[in-house]
Amino acid sequence: MKIISFYFIFMISLFIHELGHYYVGKLFRVKALKLSIGAGPSFIDTYIGPTQFSIKFFPLMGLVEHDAHDIDNLSLFKNILILLAGVFNNLILSMFAILVLCKFNFILMLNVMFTRLIPSVFNIFADIKNFLGANGSISHAYTSIPVSNLQEIWSLCAVINIGLVFGNLLPIPGLDGGQVILFTIQRTLERFGLKRDVFNKIANRLIWICLTLLIFLPVINEILASKNPLLYAICTFIGVLLAILFYVISKTEIYKRNFKRS
Repeated sequence: MKIISFYFIFMISLFIHELGHYYVGKLFRVKALKLSIGAGPSFIDTYIGPTQFSIKFFPLMGLVEHDAHDIDNLSLFKNILILLAGVFNNLILSMFAILVLCKFNFILMLNVMFTRLIPSVFNIFADIKNFLGANGSISHAYTSIPVSNLQEIWSLCAVINIGLVFGNLLPIPGLDGGQVILFTIQRTLERFGLKRDVFNKIANRLIWICLTLLIFLPVINEILASKNPLLYAICTFIGVLLAILFYVISKTEIYKRNFKRS
């Protein structure tokens, strides 16, 4: 029951997040080609106007794919507003959930948010390594969340949405914070004569490197800490395989369609 409650609240929160990108894009007359929630196989896949709406099974991610030509014609400021609209929606939803819990006492809501909720999120980020080990797995975190009544469901809604706010603002490629940084660097370098397609090629390779480090950093840390020559050799071998894998992926149509925008 706890996992089901978490699943539906998280999916709704992802949808609210992506709606922010979608509607602010509409405000600036940017065509949305696709709005997708989740990952894996789709159980809802339909078109409304020019936009494909998809809801997928696994609550891992979401995206709004805007028309590249429309995005390129927008100013940097408007692009940043589109990118930050998702976390703004999550912030509003989190504040509303706390407001309900505080019986619509606005002062109490602010007190709870800044003295309890936000510090708890930073504590999670500071102790994120525990989520990667046997003593603090993600599955344990899921099942330990209390959602036995309506009040606790609102509490879970507040925690999930404030987590999405700070999680998406991290300067990581693929997240909103990383996209804001990339857009800012791209537009700044264009003023100095760097072509957009050259920047995209460089940025795409840096994205792959960053994502690889994020995925394998805990493993690499353990290998380096062990000071075992055999593990060093295994790590080097894995690195070579990853380099080959990424090179092969970069030649596929999926990569070219989603990452090589010029």
